[in-house]
Amino acid sequence: MFSLKSLGLDPEALQRQAQDAFEALRCELEGIKQELAAQRVMLGYEYGQVPADVTPHDPRVLPFVTVVTVEGTGNSERVNLTAAIGKTVTKGHVVNVGSAKAIVRFIQDKAVERSVDYVLLPGAAIEPSWFYDELEVVEAGEGKVEVQVLAQ
Repeated sequence: MFSLKSLGLDPEALQRQAQDAFEALRCELEGIKQELAAQRVMLGYEYGQVPADVTPHDPRVLPFVTVVTVEGTGNSERVNLTAAIGKTVTKGHVVNVGSAKAIVRFIQDKAVERSVDYVLLPGAAIEPSWFYDELEVVEAGEGKVEVQVLAQ
């Protein structure tokens, strides 16, 4: 029978080294997992796959349609579409049905950055290719704004 001490090895030191190696390996694997998750989300956006935490579009459910009207210079109206349809918006379009220019902001609850403002000319439409939870319509200084929203 032999022992590690008889070979000149310290069992406690070996155990510490093994624990340190396993901890380093665990940290490296956690980083790889996070990197793979980010790649999966990126590829999902690229190829139109919905992330796991977003409820996908169901074609059997009728879309939520509303017209947002904003009057007065610089005024805005915000619509919580997630509350209206019960999930994050994954499909839809926004159309300026009025006769004045409108500024539209798509707001996502989980987003770190603020949304970019989109200027919709009368009769123009935008079909977002991203997910959003709320929509804000701002009057652009030309009078009453009417924007139709279709969200699924």
